[in-house]
Amino acid sequence: FDPMARCEAMTVIAPGTTANAGSTNNIEMFASGTKSIVGDSTCAQTITLETAQAMMDDQIALELKENPDYSLKEAEIAVTKKSATVNCFCKQQERAMGIATFRTPPYNKDPQKLCERWIRYKLEAIVYSVVSVCFISVLNQVLLYILYFLCSFEKHATRTNLHLQQFVKLFVATFLNTGLLVFVINSNWYGTEGGFFLVDWLGIGKGSYGDVTDGWYEGVGSSLCLTVIISIFSSTGSQLAMSFIVTPLFIWFFRKGLVIQQAMNAVYMLPEWSLSCRMAQTMTLVAVGMMYSGGMPIMNILMMGYCFVAYWADKWAILHGSLRPPALKGKVTKTAADIIPIVAFLHIVITL
Repeated sequence: FDPMARCEAMTVIAPGTTANAGSTNNIEMFASGTKSIVGDSTCAQTITLETAQAMMDDQIALELKENPDYSLKEAEIAVTKKSATVNCFCKQQERAMGIATFRTPPYNKDPQKLCERWIRYKLEAIVYSVVSVCFISVLNQVLLYILYFLCSFEKHATRTNLHLQQFVKLFVATFLNTGLLVFVINSNWYGTEGGFFLVDWLGIGKGSYGDVTDGWYEGVGSSLCLTVIISIFSSTGSQLAMSFIVTPLFIWFFRKGLVIQQAMNAVYMLPEWSLSCRMAQTMTLVAVGMMYSGGMPIMNILMMGYCFVAYWADKWAILHGSLRPPALKGKVTKTAADIIPIVAFLHIVITL
């Protein structure tokens, strides 16, 4: 028996914190008194095919023993999701063979056969990530329109106050949905949430990640980057689509038979360019980018790209496809600037 070949590589985390057996980063975690240990996700140790196969066979047998109602397929899936050895072996083989070659069927080579469940699990995770990102982007757009029109019923005395309240509500809603909820939902608090009934009912603090590790960036950070990329084009493209596609079609369809000037004015009216809506979208992307840029420097590049795209898209929409914006005071932009220190604090928390 060779311990180096048959034992899981471990990493000590959270010294002085008692933890129960469970899982984090989709890797099994064992109770260890006052020091919690998890499977090593850095994959620094080279793992051979024989070692990975032996470890997988042992853990499948253990899984079937602990869960007699499991089938062999269910046991293989469970081991694939939580075994650090199998995970590291498949990652190493993927780097050696190339991701496209390694993940493309048919899986004829021995490493591919061993990692077939792992490959399918990763592909399912990608599909789930894309679907969830699209859902978040659609929900953000729906929230923007709902809150935008609800604020009009508040009967503000000035247009400036109306736009200010629209901006605050839109920013809070979209920032929570885009940047904070994804962090809270995927976090693991190791039972320190205090048993508050609402927290237990919502399942908060029972995620897969106890810290912002490389596994978090691979699983959650990649989805967050995809969300930001889609939001860059959806936020800037919606106004362009309304100005240069929807409005011309609306005019073409309803202009027939119009002879009264008042009716023609209503049909040919260009859409409004909303400062509050665009400022909320911009500040949401800037806040999310600043919040996570410490561990994901690509966020800075995405924010730079957004500023370039937003500048030209908004300039073209304002000058050629929108009503003249109303004269407003500087409350909206001042409030947006006051948000930056809060986002800087969140940046420090996430980075450290």
